[in-house]
Amino acid sequence: MITKRIAAITLFSLLIWISAPSAIPGQTSAGMPGKTSTHRYDVMRGTVLVFTQRAITIQDAKQMYVVRTFSYDPKLLVKMQKRRYNKGDRVKVKFLRGTDIAVRVK
Repeated sequence: MITKRIAAITLFSLLIWISAPSAIPGQTSAGMPGKTSTHRYDVMRGTVLVFTQRAITIQDAKQMYVVRTFSYDPKLLVKMQKRRYNKGDRVKVKFLRGTDIAVRVK
């Protein structure tokens, strides 16, 4: 009876030990530690769908179902009030990563 309890406790503690997280730091599939990108900007190329003095809506050139609307950075806002883009014009928008704020429009 005592040996059955000892066996059950040993088996239970073994299962807990196996399922516990390991102390090995996370690595990528290649075995190298993962890198995070330090770039501050992203670029989107596409065609203009809607252009106003406050925002521009772009359809991605490679993925036709990806449509994004960008507002302008305060420095860019003054320049964009003087520019004109028509529907269908091809543009390249440089924007802050993780936001919808355009920094440059070409």
